[in-house]
Amino acid sequence: MKNFNSLDAEYKVELNNNLGLSLKFLANGNMAAISYKNILINLHEGSFIDASLANIYVRVFINDEINVIPLIGVFSAAEFSANKNQARWNGITYGLEYELTCSLAKDANLWIWQVKLSNVSETEFSYDLIYAQDIGIADVGAVRTNEAYTCQYIDHAVLSHPTLGYAVASRQNVAQTIDGAASFPWLLQGGLNKVANYSTDGFQFYGLHYRETNAPQALVQHNLPSSCLQYEFVLTGLQQEKITLAAAEQAESTFFAYFMPDHAEISCSDDLQYYAKASEFAQSVAKFVPSQNFAATSSILNTTQMLKVNDLDASDLAQFFGSDLRHVEEQDGKVLSFFYSGSSESSKSRHVVLKAKELQVERPHGHVIFSGTDSDFAVHRLSSTVYMSGIFNSQVTLGNTSFNKLLSVPRNHLNVFKFSGQRIFMRDSDGCFAQLGVPSALELGVNFARWIYKFADELIEVKTWTDAVSHQLNLTIDSKVAHQFLITHNIVAGVNEDDSHPSISYGENKSVLIQADRSELIVTENPQATFYILPHNSSDVAKISDARVLSSVDCAKELPYIVYETNLLTHFGLTLGGELDFANKPAIGPAQFETSVAEFEQAWFKKTRQFSLQHESQFELTKFNDLMFWYTHNAMVHYLVPHGLEQYSGAAWGTRDVCQGPLEFFLATGDYQTTRKILLTIFSHQYQQTGGWPQWFMFDEFYRFQQHESHGDVIVWPLKAILDYIECSNDYAILDEEIPFTNFASSDFTDEKYSVRKHLESLLKNIKDNFISGTVLSCYGDGDWDDTLQPANSQLRKSMVSGWTVQLTYQVFVKGAKLLKLGADFKLGCEFGILAKQIHRDYNHYVIQNGVVAGFVLFDDEGTQAEPLLHPTDERTGIQYRLLPMTRGIISELFTYDQALRHYDLIKENLYYSDGVRLMNQPATYAGGVNLIFKRAELASNVGREVGLQYVHAHIRFIEAMAKLGKADEVWQALAQINPILIDDVVKNAAKRQSNCYFSSSDADFATRYEAQEQWGKLKDASVMVRGGWRIYSSGPGIYINQLISNCLGIRLHATKIELDPVICQNMDGLEFSYSYEDHDLQFVYHVEKREFAPKKLIVNNHELTEFRRIDNPYRGGGVTIDKAVFMQYLKVDEVNIIDIYL
Repeated sequence: MKNFNSLDAEYKVELNNNLGLSLKFLANGNMAAISYKNILINLHEGSFIDASLANIYVRVFINDEINVIPLIGVFSAAEFSANKNQARWNGITYGLEYELTCSLAKDANLWIWQVKLSNVSETEFSYDLIYAQDIGIADVGAVRTNEAYTCQYIDHAVLSHPTLGYAVASRQNVAQTIDGAASFPWLLQGGLNKVANYSTDGFQFYGLHYRETNAPQALVQHNLPSSCLQYEFVLTGLQQEKITLAAAEQAESTFFAYFMPDHAEISCSDDLQYYAKASEFAQSVAKFVPSQNFAATSSILNTTQMLKVNDLDASDLAQFFGSDLRHVEEQDGKVLSFFYSGSSESSKSRHVVLKAKELQVERPHGHVIFSGTDSDFAVHRLSSTVYMSGIFNSQVTLGNTSFNKLLSVPRNHLNVFKFSGQRIFMRDSDGCFAQLGVPSALELGVNFARWIYKFADELIEVKTWTDAVSHQLNLTIDSKVAHQFLITHNIVAGVNEDDSHPSISYGENKSVLIQADRSELIVTENPQATFYILPHNSSDVAKISDARVLSSVDCAKELPYIVYETNLLTHFGLTLGGELDFANKPAIGPAQFETSVAEFEQAWFKKTRQFSLQHESQFELTKFNDLMFWYTHNAMVHYLVPHGLEQYSGAAWGTRDVCQGPLEFFLATGDYQTTRKILLTIFSHQYQQTGGWPQWFMFDEFYRFQQHESHGDVIVWPLKAILDYIECSNDYAILDEEIPFTNFASSDFTDEKYSVRKHLESLLKNIKDNFISGTVLSCYGDGDWDDTLQPANSQLRKSMVSGWTVQLTYQVFVKGAKLLKLGADFKLGCEFGILAKQIHRDYNHYVIQNGVVAGFVLFDDEGTQAEPLLHPTDERTGIQYRLLPMTRGIISELFTYDQALRHYDLIKENLYYSDGVRLMNQPATYAGGVNLIFKRAELASNVGREVGLQYVHAHIRFIEAMAKLGKADEVWQALAQINPILIDDVVKNAAKRQSNCYFSSSDADFATRYEAQEQWGKLKDASVMVRGGWRIYSSGPGIYINQLISNCLGIRLHATKIELDPVICQNMDGLEFSYSYEDHDLQFVYHVEKREFAPKKLIVNNHELTEFRRIDNPYRGGGVTIDKAVFMQYLKVDEVNIIDIYL
C-alpha cells in the first residue's frame, strides 16, 4: 500500500520495532498491513472503504443465539486510539465492555492481541473469541501479483500445546529474497488462553453462501472446523474456549503472532518454544496510554445489506429466455444453468446460470469481455472482467492488461471486498442502501453480461457490454420501479490500486477524465493516456462524488474512487473508455446493446466457420457446438487480452503457449494472414546472442518486459510453429522475410534485420549447443512443459534429459527435413533429417529402458551412464510413469507400433482416471515444503493445477495421441471428459463448476498434500470429488479446437490440399459436420461401416473422388490427401455442399 506512506499522521498508525517489522493501521481502525522489510505478512492490504480481514470477534451466546461483535475496523463500534507501540479498540455492546490492545515487541518480531472484557449487565452470559488473520508472508510484489498463487505455497502445520491448545504455523515454501538472501518467511499464531478450534483458509471461514448473506459462516456456527485446508485464500482462525462471565465479572484473553524472516526447516513441535517469548512479552506490556485518538468514522457498509433476490420460476425463464433451452443442468428438480440461442440467426450460444448454482461453486461465475471483433493483436482493445456476485466491471484495461488498468481487480472469489471494480448500490426509501450482489440469474454472451434481480414485486436488469468497433464499455441499469442508484468505481489508472495518485478531472456532460500518475508504467510509453467515464444522459446524474459518500473519514476525498449518484429513475447508462493518445480526442457516444451484440455474434459465427455437429440420436454431440463458440472466446482472450479469471496478471505471450493455442486455432480455421503476423512477431523476440527465446514476452509497446531464462523445450516451439504454418499455407516466402532479433542485454530489437532463414540457423545452433555431450539429446535446462518439475539442483540443468522434449525435437526435425528438402532450403532440410535419425538412435539407447520410456534420464559426469527417473526402476522419486513422453512418443511417431501399444496400455493402467489422464502415476513426495529434486512439485501445499496432475492441456495431447492410434472411443470419451457442459454426466465425481469456460486442470478435492499422498487410491476409484482449476487463460482452448476439427473430425483444409483423416466411433454413424471454407458451406457426413478411420470412399456432391493419396501413419490406416483443385471443382457457391466420407 504505497499510498499509506503519503497519508498524514492523523489518518494512520504505524507500530515499528527495531528489527524492521511494522504494523500499520488506518484511522477507521482497519489493519492496513503487517510488513517486514519487503515482505507482506498479511495477504490483503486494508483500505478506508472496505472492511479489514484481520479481526478479533467476540461472540456472545444469548438464548441460543450467537451475537457477533467485530472489534476491529469499519464494522466495529469501537473507539480507536494508539501510541507509538500499541493500538487500542474499546467500546460497549450487549452489556459487555471491551478493550482490545495490540502491542508490538521492540526487539522481537512478536505482537500480541489482549482482550479485556467486563460484564456490565445484570445477568451472566457465555462468550468466546475468534481471531482471524489473512496471511501472505511473501514479497509484497509477489503477493499483489496473485494472492491465490501465493497461498498455494504456504504450508500450515497445526501444532498442539500441552495446555494452551492449538497453534497454526504457516511457512512460505517459495524462497523470498530478504536483504539479498534466500529466506522462508514463517508465522506462528496461538493463544495464551486455550485455543479449542481452528481453521486455515478463508473458504472455511466465510463459506460459499457469504456471497449472498454477507455473513461469514464460521461466525454463526458453534465451532471452527479444526481441520487444515490448503487452498487459495489463507486466512487462519483461532477459537478460544467458551467462557461464562457472571454479572460484574471481568476476564482477559491473549492471542499472539510470532514472525521469523527465515525458517529453513519445516514446522514442527519444536516451534512451540516461542510460546515462552509470547508469554514473557505479554507480562511485560505497559498499560496503554493513548497519544493519538481518532474520531469515530462511519461507512456506507454500516447501513448496507446485500439485495435479497428471489429464484426465477419456469414462467420467468420462459419470459426471459424462451422455451428452447438446451443442456439444462438440474439438481433436485431445480434448474441450475442452461444454454440457449438468441433471436438473431447468428446468435448461436448464450449461457445462463441461476443463483442456486452460483452458491455451490468455489470459483464464481465470471467472464472476460473485450472490444473489437478482429484478430489483430496490435490493437489496443478495451477489456473487462465481470463476476456474477455483482462485480459489473473490473480490471478494465486498455491495451496491456497488467499496466493499463482503469478499474481494480476483485482479488477474492468470495466477494469479501465490496468496492473493487465497478459496483451498484440502490437507495431504499428510508435512506439505507442495498448492494446488488448475486442476482436471480446471470446471462453471458460473447461480449456481454446481464444480471437479472427479481425481488418482491420488482425487477432490475444490469447489462454490460463491449462494442465491435469502438473501444469502449457500456453499462446500463433498468428498473421496473424508479430508484436512486450509486455506481462506484475503484480507480487504478496503472498497475495496482492504492499504489499511486491518479489525476481525476471533470468534463462536460458530467464526464470524468482520469490520467495516470507520472510514476505508473502506462505513462512511460503513453504519456497522453486518458480514461473517461461518461453518462449516457447527463441529466440523469444527480451528483458525481468521491469516496466521501462511502466513508466519513476526512481523507476520503483523496482516495481514488468515482461515484455516480443518480436521480430517481428507471434507466441509467454509463460509458467507460480511454485513449492512449488523447491528443486526438475521439467522438464519444454510447454503443447500442442490440447492435453491438449482433455484430459480435455474427463475427463469432464466422470465426468458428459456422461449426455445427448434428446426429439423429447422439444428442450429447451438440454440446460441442456450444463449446466451440465459448472455447473460441477463451482462445481469443488468451491471445488478444492475455489474462484469466484467476490469473489476472498477464499481458504477455508465453513463447511455448502462443506457438500452440493461437497458432493451432488459426491454422485449423484457415486464417493464415494472422498466423503469419504472429510468427514474425515471435521470431523478432529471438535473442541474437544465443538463438533462444524468453520464456514469455509482452507483445505491445512494453515489449522489453520479458523473462530471459526459458525452459529447455521453449526453443523447439517456434520451429514447430513455422513448419506447421508452411505445411498448411505453402508460404515458403516467409523464410525470406526480414525481421530483427532481440538484444539479450537490453531487450530491444536490433537495428539490423535478418531473414527468417537466418533465425532458423541460429535456432538450430542453440539446440545443437545444448546437446548432452556425446549424444544428440537436448539437456533439460530450466525445465520442460511441466513447470512443477523444474530441477531443484541447478547442476541437473546440464546433465538431465527430458524424455518429452527430445521427442518434440525429433518430431519437428522430421517435418523440417520433409518440408525444406523440397527446395526451400535443401541444406538445412538435410541437416534436420540427419539429426532426426541420430535422435532416434540415442533415444532408443538411453531413454527407453526395459521397454518403458523414462520421464527423464540423468547422465553421469562422463556422459556414458543414463539413470532413468519417473520410470519403473526409479528409486529416487518413487514415481514410475510420466504421461508426456508416452503421448508425445506416439504423436511424434518416434515409438514403433509395438512401443506405442505398450505405452497405451501403461497409460490406461496407471494414468487414466475418471476425469482424464494424469501427468504421473502419483505426485512428487511432499514433506512440508522442503526442496530435494523438483521445485514446485515439492513446494506447493495445495493439491491443484499441475500438482494435482490432471492438467487439461496434457489431456488434450492424449486425445491427439489416441487419434494417431485410431482409438475412436478413447478420443471421443476424452473430449467429453474435459467438456465443462454437463460434465457430471460424464465425470460422475465432478464438482459443480462454470459450464461455458475452459478449466486448466481437474483438481482432486484433497485438503492437504499429505491427505492426497495417503488417499491417492480414492482418486483412482473416483471416490473423491474433482474440482475445476484456473480458468480461461491458457493455450488449451485453441489446442482443443484444433484437435476436434483436425484430428478427431479429421478435416484439414490447407492452402493447396485437403486432408480427410477422421476418427469416428461406430455409434456416431451418420454424424453431420457443417463448416465453411472459402465462402463455401460444407457438410461432412460420416458413414462408419467397417472401421473407425482411414476413409475408403469419398463423394462430393454425388461425385466420387478417386484421385487421392493415403497419409502415412505407422499405427493405423491413414487418412487421405486430395489436391485442392480436384476438391474445389465439385463445390457449389450458393448451396450446401455434401461430402460423404465412408470409413
